[in-house]
Amino acid sequence: MNKEIIYTESALKKINTITDDFKKKIEAEIINSKNFLGEESIEITAADIEEIYKQVRIGQSISNKLVYKNRMMRIILPIYFFIGVFMIIFGLFYDNIQNMIHENPPQLMIILSGFILSLVSGALYLLVKQRIADRINREKYEDKIENSEIKL
Repeated sequence: MNKEIIYTESALKKINTITDDFKKKIEAEIINSKNFLGEESIEITAADIEEIYKQVRIGQSISNKLVYKNRMMRIILPIYFFIGVFMIIFGLFYDNIQNMIHENPPQLMIILSGFILSLVSGALYLLVKQRIADRINREKYEDKIENSEIKL
């Protein structure tokens, strides 16, 4: 079932503005790549436009993957660091921990509960910090797009 799509006047104006801006950016990119001395005009072909379109699509997909990978690394690496430090401490005090397991299990449970609480709260703190940084970067990027500072 195909539904009819109706654009408001403001939506049409916005689409025209966006396409005009996109057209100007395509022209600027092609002028940069085809600007030869002595020529008075530059011919833009369908292949030129297709090449610019591919560059934009490839750039966006690579950028999204890198952002996700970078974000996961910034969250996971500190957690691995603290787990490694915990393992070193556990190894150093292994005999004491074994005695605690056999002689005083409630004390061990309190220590483990504190460690788990610290690990979870630290991970959540890093996640919130990362989301705030991502939001700030996204806002800066959107501002640059609005001000036409981003080139294709």
